[in-house]
Amino acid sequence: WVATLGGFVSEAEGAGIIGTVDTQFSRSTDQGAVDRYGEQAKVVSQSRTSENAWCTGSCETHPATVAVMSRIEAVTGIPTENYESFQVLRYTKGQEYRAHHDMSRGDNRLACGPRVYTFFLYL
Repeated sequence: WVATLGGFVSEAEGAGIIGTVDTQFSRSTDQGAVDRYGEQAKVVSQSRTSENAWCTGSCETHPATVAVMSRIEAVTGIPTENYESFQVLRYTKGQEYRAHHDMSRGDNRLACGPRVYTFFLYL
C-alpha cells in the first residue's frame, strides 16, 4: 500500500539532510556479482539514471536526520536501529527511475531478513 503524509519533512530539514551529502553524489549503482569474499560488486544502474549519496556519518547524526528518522519510527513502528542508512537520490532533467527490484534471494538469509518497508521522502 501507499500512504502520502503531507508536511512530513520541513524545508529546513530537507536542506539539512541534503547539505550533509551534497558533495558525495555519484552515479547510482546496482548489485553485481558476488566475489570470493562474499562482497557484491557495484555496477552502474541501467534502471536508475540518478546520482546517489548514502546518509552516513555526519548525515546520520545531523539533527534533521535524527528528527525525521524518529517520525518514521513513530509511523512504521519499526525501531531506527533496524533501518538501512538513508539513500539520497538526485535527479536532473532527463534522468529516470524505471521499475527494478531492491531485493536479492540472499536477503532472506540475512540476520535482519528482507526489507519490510520503503519510505520515500521527496525533498
